[in-house]
Amino acid sequence: MTNAESATRTPQVVVISDRASAKIRVRFPNLRPGYLIDIIGLRRGEVLEGTLPATYQPPYLASQVIRAAPPPAGLPAESITGSAVWHEPADEPYGVLGLGYPAVDPSAGCVDDTAAANVPGESAGYRQLPYLAVGTSLRVRNECSHLWWTLPVTRCAPVARLFNDHCATCRTSPRGRVADLTLASFVALGGELQAGCFNATLTIGR
Repeated sequence: MTNAESATRTPQVVVISDRASAKIRVRFPNLRPGYLIDIIGLRRGEVLEGTLPATYQPPYLASQVIRAAPPPAGLPAESITGSAVWHEPADEPYGVLGLGYPAVDPSAGCVDDTAAANVPGESAGYRQLPYLAVGTSLRVRNECSHLWWTLPVTRCAPVARLFNDHCATCRTSPRGRVADLTLASFVALGGELQAGCFNATLTIGR
């Protein structure tokens, strides 16, 4: 199959063996064009070998991403709760700390939105989240490990990653993806790479 993770990244071939397919289909029954999947694998030269499912597959097509529910009552307005994931570090320096955020201020001209011909602020990544500028500091707390770091927003998150899946690590997240962490950030916060995600709380300006 072909992996198209964002409008600005070159599609890559993903090979799924029969043995891995049995595990992956438990969480991703629809391995067909138009359905979103999130799998963890190994890079072998120019090929990605898919081995494990990361989260769970939404029942709708990628073109039908739905808006997430509002955050739970009782949280201060500057707090955002949801799923934090990690991405392959092939296109960034080793050990960089930071995160991609799904609602970078439209005036910043997110290259993923531009390449996908999305109207500013109208992409699937904007789901009842406050607009933030690149460089904004966020306190990111792993609600499973209870570790936290203050990290900068370093990029707009690829829209294809931001479907409304809920992380089921330690407990089900109240909403879908709110942070696309670098590999180093994910590990520093106690995330398990094979789990693919953790429940996170983002606090703005802390």
